[in-house]
Amino acid sequence: MLRSRVHSLIHRATVTATGEGPLDAVLVDADVLAAADLQVGDRTTLTVVDAGIQLETYVLPAPPDSGTVQTFGAAAAVAPQGSRIVLTSHALLDEEQAAVHTPHMVFLTPDNRVHGAGGPVPPQQDRAGSTLVPRLPEPWALRVAEADPVDALTISQWMNAPHIAHAWGRAWPAGVWLQELARQRALGVSWPCFVSHRGALVGYIEIYRVVEDPYAGYIDAGPEDVGVHIALANPEERGRGRGPALLRAVSDALLDEGPRGRRVLAEPNATNAPALRAFEKAGFTRRAYVPIPQKTTALMVKEHRSPSDPAAR
Repeated sequence: MLRSRVHSLIHRATVTATGEGPLDAVLVDADVLAAADLQVGDRTTLTVVDAGIQLETYVLPAPPDSGTVQTFGAAAAVAPQGSRIVLTSHALLDEEQAAVHTPHMVFLTPDNRVHGAGGPVPPQQDRAGSTLVPRLPEPWALRVAEADPVDALTISQWMNAPHIAHAWGRAWPAGVWLQELARQRALGVSWPCFVSHRGALVGYIEIYRVVEDPYAGYIDAGPEDVGVHIALANPEERGRGRGPALLRAVSDALLDEGPRGRRVLAEPNATNAPALRAFEKAGFTRRAYVPIPQKTTALMVKEHRSPSDPAAR
């Protein structure tokens, strides 16, 4: 049996122009198509966000870094200049492929550049005024997840993937994730973020103030300590060094931009050997094993190091 799964989704594109001619197509910045893994001839659904209209079409490449999203023919009739659109393609996968499939979700800036490719978003602060969403060095970037159906659906699909569901235990439907994103954004003590690498979404991370976490009573945490939960969307990325590189980029940025005395903490499952190795490669040290409800965690800690410390080099 083959299952139809979303393969590519270009979200929040703005039509920059329309054109006449025999083509019923959409001309899209080549950089955006590459990030979404969309190729010429791929069957694509165009959704006009404000009108609720859908049309089957296909895409053609425009010059890279042009910000072009131009509609032609029937596509131009339903999506004139200024329209906000979503472009979606699907793939037919067998059961084994469908179980681990991760769609290419691409979010665009108002000028139709891949979110994160044109520079990092400004740092976000928690309600205590401390930076919890730092600027990451290229090619990494963070984007705070919005409490909207598209972001919730993306996270839900990732969290239901077998390699993440076991570790996180939050294989919730999109509706529950929508409520969870709204809750985190409202409280201001935890920031849910998408991680992109060279403009393409690769994972999800939560950065939170440890002293206000439900499990804070089990951990000896300081007032400025922050915690991180990280999930790589594609299971094929495991073992390639992507996880440790991301952990190092995030933790170093949190320490560099945070107040003096801040530490970065994580509590992976004590039996998750690959995760423990990834944290250690990123400069974390294992401080203790901490029993909490439903699991025993390994408390991983990273602190500022003196420039003279060889481990900091």
